[in-house]
Amino acid sequence: MRFVLRVSHSLSLCVLCVLCACVVSFVQAPLTTETQRTQSFHKDEVRALWVVRTTLTSPEKIHQLVNAAADNSFNTLIVQIRGRGDAYYKSKVEPRASELKDQPPSFDPLALTLAEAHKRGLKVHAWINTNLLANLDALPSDPAHVYNKHPEWLAVPKPVASELYDISPRD
Repeated sequence: MRFVLRVSHSLSLCVLCVLCACVVSFVQAPLTTETQRTQSFHKDEVRALWVVRTTLTSPEKIHQLVNAAADNSFNTLIVQIRGRGDAYYKSKVEPRASELKDQPPSFDPLALTLAEAHKRGLKVHAWINTNLLANLDALPSDPAHVYNKHPEWLAVPKPVASELYDISPRD
């Protein structure tokens, strides 16, 4: 039995080393501007970057995102503009995301992302979460938020959800 375990352990180490070598050999440094100019891509090729909403909380973060995407040969941004029943764009229906509280009311993350991305030749696609409303550990306080405005729409009633949140996964 010990011999089998030693062989198995040695085999696992060999497989791990081979995998690490493969990963290292495929890792490539970011493309330089010169390399980007000389490298050709098919015109219909999509090289997309998936962007979560927390990246859109300030103009600085958006500028950094767009520049990094363009500098690394991405041509498309898939941007999350609705996360938990809140908006990262000017909305007449949903409340502004609480993560934008430190920004002036005129700040529109989607509008800025579109403007900056188009300047750099990037396409932008919006990504929305339609069914997620809130995290139980950070419930929305805005009365206009759908969680507070229409509690009857919730799949799990608030009292039950609160009780479930306190239950240990081991129970």
